[in-house]
Amino acid sequence: MIDPHAPDEMPSADGLAEADCAGSCITGVEAWRQALRHETLRHETLHHDTLAAWEEYRRTGLHVTAEEVHHWLASWGTDHERPAPVPHTGRATP
Repeated sequence: MIDPHAPDEMPSADGLAEADCAGSCITGVEAWRQALRHETLRHETLHHDTLAAWEEYRRTGLHVTAEEVHHWLASWGTDHERPAPVPHTGRATP
């Protein structure tokens, strides 16, 4: 809080934020911590999903190639939009 009896004292950014928020918002440090927690969780979820997909592929052999996906995505928004590629175990061409 700003001390009116100390005119040369400069408030910190956190001090100003606390004064403006009056307890109704989070500080910059807390916002950073929340963002870090969110990104960590997102990374862990992606890692888990990647490992699960790899295990599924190893178990079944089903996959689509990057070429098939690119061919499909290139058709998006055109008059000749293609259906999503179907997973397979052999080599397929678009």
